[in-house]
Amino acid sequence: GYDRPTTPSLAKLAEDGVVFENASSQAPWTLPSHFEMVTSRYDAGKETVLPENYVTAAEIMKENGYDTGAVLANFSLGRRSGFAQGFDKPMDGPVMIFFHKFIDKLPVVHWLIQSRLFSPDFAVRWFHRHTFLEGAGARGDDLTDRALAWMTTRGDHPFFMFINYMDAHDAYDPPEPYRSRFAKGIDPIKGFVRWDPVRNRAIDSNTFVRDRLPKLQPQDWQQLIDLYDGEIAFLDAQLGRMFDQLRAKGILDDTIVILTADHGELFGEHHLAYHFKSLSEEETHVPLIMRYPKGLPNGERLKTLIEVNDVLPTILALTGSTTSAPLNGKSLVELAKQGDSETSVANAEAFTYLIRKPDKRFAHTKAGDLFGRKTHTEKYVWSSGGENEFYELN
Repeated sequence: GYDRPTTPSLAKLAEDGVVFENASSQAPWTLPSHFEMVTSRYDAGKETVLPENYVTAAEIMKENGYDTGAVLANFSLGRRSGFAQGFDKPMDGPVMIFFHKFIDKLPVVHWLIQSRLFSPDFAVRWFHRHTFLEGAGARGDDLTDRALAWMTTRGDHPFFMFINYMDAHDAYDPPEPYRSRFAKGIDPIKGFVRWDPVRNRAIDSNTFVRDRLPKLQPQDWQQLIDLYDGEIAFLDAQLGRMFDQLRAKGILDDTIVILTADHGELFGEHHLAYHFKSLSEEETHVPLIMRYPKGLPNGERLKTLIEVNDVLPTILALTGSTTSAPLNGKSLVELAKQGDSETSVANAEAFTYLIRKPDKRFAHTKAGDLFGRKTHTEKYVWSSGGENEFYELN
């Protein structure tokens, strides 16, 4: 439905699979959404480190005879988070944490800018990539290479692979040729939204919303969106490359491909930016596409509201895998095969939440903890700060 050709590979995936048009993540940020995605447990989302008593998708698939691998760009999901339990081969970046913990304390970035030996965007890019462990190894092309190297050497053994990409995430810094296609002429430093060029220092997302957002004009937002589109197009190309290679190896049609996201992104809507700010549709409405010719129809688009914690039960149903672990989600296989009905659309609901403490420095956090319930026609958001909201949905 987008008017720019950012995702031709995903469009092809959608043609060959099932699109769940109204998929909802449980939370508007990484950890709770990922924890619920791989456990199908609502209460997993309250954890900051996933305890071992939660049974994950990787553990279940391993018990059912699958090799398990993960390629994780976001260091928050590294082995220190508990997310990697059950994976035979987790590929992440925790070994870099010691280095970055100390290098980020140094005023190197300030010197790089002031020395004029390098362009400002080079210096800020260096700082950002090191601060958030997003070096070259966390870009979509490198992740795809590592994932393919692992998947294509399994032989006839079944495998479960989880890939976490970070390209459609700040900083909005698309590589060529995607920068020129979607964001030609835009100052590269604009995409580093966690860098304040006036104060010449890094800022957090709450500070951006409070101090910088009110000063942005519509053209500023459009430039950020253009950079974001470039990142999405780059990631789409990497996904297309992965699908092509799996097809060439004769693996693709025997593989259940599931594409989704942990959260969305705000670009000025509701006077907010980033994510982890509210339970808005911009933050919690996520894509969900499933492709598996042997078990799912193709070209199907469904409007029934579903949750991302339905992904794990669906995998189990499609693979015939079993578990004694409790699951809050439900399999989507029958819905995909039978299609929408008046009952499925009318009775579906999704729950979302955001756990945070109000911070007097940032007015947008005043609402405190948020809990949302959404149906096909309405949405209610309860706030611990008393700022409850009700919406009628079109």
